[in-house]
Amino acid sequence: MKIFHTKHTKNTVIIDAQDEARYWNVLRRVQTDTGFIYDGYDPEKDPLVEHLHDWCCKHSVPAGAKILEPGCGGGRITMVWRALSKRYRWNFQHTAFDHAENAVRLAQERNTDAECVVWKLENLPLDSRRFDVIFTHTVLQHNSGWKQDKVLPAIHRTLAPNGLLLLLNEKTFSSLEDGALSDPFFCDGRQSAGTAAWWINRVASVGFEFLEYHKSQYTFRRI
Repeated sequence: MKIFHTKHTKNTVIIDAQDEARYWNVLRRVQTDTGFIYDGYDPEKDPLVEHLHDWCCKHSVPAGAKILEPGCGGGRITMVWRALSKRYRWNFQHTAFDHAENAVRLAQERNTDAECVVWKLENLPLDSRRFDVIFTHTVLQHNSGWKQDKVLPAIHRTLAPNGLLLLLNEKTFSSLEDGALSDPFFCDGRQSAGTAAWWINRVASVGFEFLEYHKSQYTFRRI
């Protein structure tokens, strides 16, 4: 674990490097990690397009829905959403944001028909808008537990009534590293990722109805 600093309060809080915008704003990291796409990548051919289309149909997402994508990085998944919207004429109003300026700059270059902005996840809502769907892909697990405690209620406030939260590819543990049988709510030392039961309980506790889980994909409804 890399530590930039510690904040001493009644309980010491360790600020992990991944909690900081400057960690993700390093241009090399954007190019090789959050913004990486292989040569010749075509979002139109990404199987995630069909997967998200099926999800939208299953959960009756309305045409023209307002989609918010926190932690967009360099905009690869934003490209997928735009390809989905175009192919099936969903006409989504897509807003993507990240706290790393270099990532957002790249995301906007790749997605000229989406709104890409620099923002901090814990500072939601962006404005008075309420979104029909909030989607994350491998995002929350990079925020320590104390930060998730701010982020999840902010996401809840930013969704429209009965709005949907889709968490995709958040890291899940199935057992302890030493091979011992794990508690269903076991999480890592940063309290940033855990078992499926841990994720479900954590998100539901701030006012979400759990709808479904399948292979590290979680769907919740705002209640």
